[in-house]
Amino acid sequence: MRVGILAVVAAFVVALSAGCASGSAGSSASASPQPAPTNPDLGAVLENFYQQIEDEHWSFAYAMLSARYRARVSQSAFVDRYRDIAGLNATIVQDTSSRVVQVTLAGTRVGDPAKHVDEVERVRLAWDGQEWTIDDIRRASR
Repeated sequence: MRVGILAVVAAFVVALSAGCASGSAGSSASASPQPAPTNPDLGAVLENFYQQIEDEHWSFAYAMLSARYRARVSQSAFVDRYRDIAGLNATIVQDTSSRVVQVTLAGTRVGDPAKHVDEVERVRLAWDGQEWTIDDIRRASR
């Protein structure tokens, strides 16, 4: 009886190990760089980005930046860039032939609702082999 239980436990451990090994192989295959999609919907990426900002999920929004951009802009500087905009409304205009997307930001200044925000950001996106990242943001007043 005891040998039978040990055999069942051993079979279970072997089956579990095989499942983990195949799961590991699958995840490493998905981690290999992929070519950039043709005709990407970069607007959807930016909708997610600005939603994270509006909801003040700063770490999630910051994680959407490319490593190159994060090397130039600290997370605290990034947060300071958006934190003072209340009621953020981001309107995204994508030129389908470009990886640069224009975004109009509207809202009011925190602490001064009479002061309106009306600015344009030109956002450049880059494919990192797995997903689209935000590689640069240039802002100008309208």
